Amino acid sequence: NMAFDILKDYAPVSLSLNSPSYIAIHESRGINTLKELIDYAKKNPGKIEFATTGNGSYFHLAGEALKAAADIDLLHVPYAQANFPQMLNDWSVGRVAMFFPTWASLKPSLSKMKVLAIIDRQPSKYLPDVRPVNELLPSYTPFVVWWGFFGPVGLPGPIATRIAAESKKALLQPDVTPRLDDLGMTVVGSTPVA
Repeated sequence: NMAFDILKDYAPVSLSLNSPSYIAIHESRGINTLKELIDYAKKNPGKIEFATTGNGSYFHLAGEALKAAADIDLLHVPYAQANFPQMLNDWSVGRVAMFFPTWASLKPSLSKMKVLAIIDRQPSKYLPDVRPVNELLPSYTPFVVWWGFFGPVGLPGPIATRIAAESKKALLQPDVTPRLDDLGMTVVGSTPVA
């Protein structure tokens, strides 16, 4: 059996990067605040669609969390991960209303979007006036997109610690960190035990 179970077969080495996402809706929908979105969705169940990279993706979970926290019905429009550029295009021209982009995906379409909230516990330096979702909707627990390193279960501690340290060192290089920052990513660089 070639199937892997992430919880049984892999051990965390380092949480390397994270990046919050935003609740962003195309300006053509005429919705300017999270409250307006919720009010509209309550009166028009299933009439606001949100794009994702498929069932179970971060973006799908962000949308389902919003639906549950606000007790609203939104229409899930899943795209295959390979169709990510098409999804971004459809969102940027308003074919689908909403997406939960990270800064890297939001920045090119920012002029066409109303950014309703950031899915984080604090505002972003990129959009400091956009409030955290849990300030506007306390029942929504924010969670961020993250990238990390995993190794096989049983990876010796000294090796895991070395990989974590070297990956953090690489991410903090003067020519790397500014590029990550432009994408809205924050270096975390945790250790295998933290």
